[in-house]
Amino acid sequence: MAEYGSVVLKTAVFATGDRKLAEDVSQEVFVRAFKSWPNFRRESSAKTWLTRITLNVGRDLSASRVRERPTDPALLATAQARGPDQVAGRLDHMGVLPHLMALPAAYRQALFLHYYLDLDTKEIARATRVAEGTARARLHRGRRRLRESLLKGGWNGEATR
Repeated sequence: MAEYGSVVLKTAVFATGDRKLAEDVSQEVFVRAFKSWPNFRRESSAKTWLTRITLNVGRDLSASRVRERPTDPALLATAQARGPDQVAGRLDHMGVLPHLMALPAAYRQALFLHYYLDLDTKEIARATRVAEGTARARLHRGRRRLRESLLKGGWNGEATR
């Protein structure tokens, strides 16, 4: 938990869009990981394995609850910005976060895993349980759709504040 707790929480916040639900997801992830540790085959890194569990638990808990999407991206960015890189805070400051959050979940997830958690396409494929080509395509399409959304919104690459 000490080593991967912040990664799990950030992933859960990003995946669910809800800080309180993300905290529940994080707790459940570590309970499941603890129970499943003897069965961990080490075919991927522990980070990738925990990311996969986080995405699965996040999906399961999100589906079981009726919730509203956050309307203030700044609140989501504040929840995500805990950590040394504070990527979400910078994205929000630059006006990118609302565009990123508007993308379909598969693209948003691929971009998050690649740029925020530094996973390569092979690790993204393992974490999301898709073929590596699918992960690569989602990353490519996500970049393209994000760029189109940003340009359509008049974004020029500078901070909005």
